[in-house]
Amino acid sequence: MIRTFLLTAAILLSCNAVFSQVRSHAHKYRSEELKEFSDSLKNTPYPYYLPAFGKKVQKLGFDIPRPIGFMINYSRSVQDLAIDQLAVSFDEITYTDVTGIVNFPQVEPTVDVVTFRPDVFILPFWNVSGLFGTYTSNTHVILDKPIDLEFDTKGGGTMAGVGTALAGGVGPIFANYSWNGTWTWSKDGLRANFASVNGIRVGHQHKNKHHPTRAWTAWLGAEHIHLRSQTLGKVDLEDALGITPEDKERAAEELDDWYNGLGPIEQALFEDFYNNLSGWLKYDDDTILYYDAEKSLKTPWAVVIGGQYQFNKHWWMTAEASWGDKRWRAVFSLAYRFGLKR
Repeated sequence: MIRTFLLTAAILLSCNAVFSQVRSHAHKYRSEELKEFSDSLKNTPYPYYLPAFGKKVQKLGFDIPRPIGFMINYSRSVQDLAIDQLAVSFDEITYTDVTGIVNFPQVEPTVDVVTFRPDVFILPFWNVSGLFGTYTSNTHVILDKPIDLEFDTKGGGTMAGVGTALAGGVGPIFANYSWNGTWTWSKDGLRANFASVNGIRVGHQHKNKHHPTRAWTAWLGAEHIHLRSQTLGKVDLEDALGITPEDKERAAEELDDWYNGLGPIEQALFEDFYNNLSGWLKYDDDTILYYDAEKSLKTPWAVVIGGQYQFNKHWWMTAEASWGDKRWRAVFSLAYRFGLKR
């Protein structure tokens, strides 16, 4: 029935953070060929303005990634949402709390996201980033009170966000922490939805001893997603539900049975809700539904596994997957890194 607040799941896909580039790429090397590469770094002037202390770090024999990057991400996720409270209005003025009479056994968005993410290293172990992108969604909804309906609703919108990552390591083993905050907008939303993602990962990097600028990295970790619980929006019932005339007729009969079974006080309380919904089901009245929903993720925690291949000092390719109960996500990224010379 309600579309916009379901789309907050899009933020799950926008957070392929640059953590995979903030890692122990700068470790010292053990094989002879890699040791020669490390020694050459000590005698090579560091040419870039950023990160701060980059010159001193390279003089110690550490290989620092290029300080500025641009990343293109494509992601897909499925995530169950829970509707904890719901109030609706047909005039955007008077809202009726329908939490006790409306129940959604399943609200499952499948969301596709494409994002562009610039980032910069401020310090060798600290990265900050921005994010801009678009998303589309297809949400499968099951409603069993006060009527039985099962339908799919489509949506889309734009997003923007910020992020930061910290990392450290010993030899080829590294650990990092990342935080991302993302705002999403849809055409039916009355305000932006906000979500934040905290993640920690531990991994290993392997350098190609014959080509020290090539490397592959693998990691394992966990992430937690927090959604702003309140969502305000509006939806055109005809566009959102798209149910057949036969389903409308059946739903109208169920709605009548439900309303007629209420006591006089309850009928007075839900009269506006019943009249407007019944008018749409029986007479195809135009019905814009405004909503104020309290939502949550059924599974805020997820296990993360990922890997990255560095072709050279400029190009990186990343893949990552996460999963939990009633939740999964897959991300693919391509990044280009460079620096501004002194």
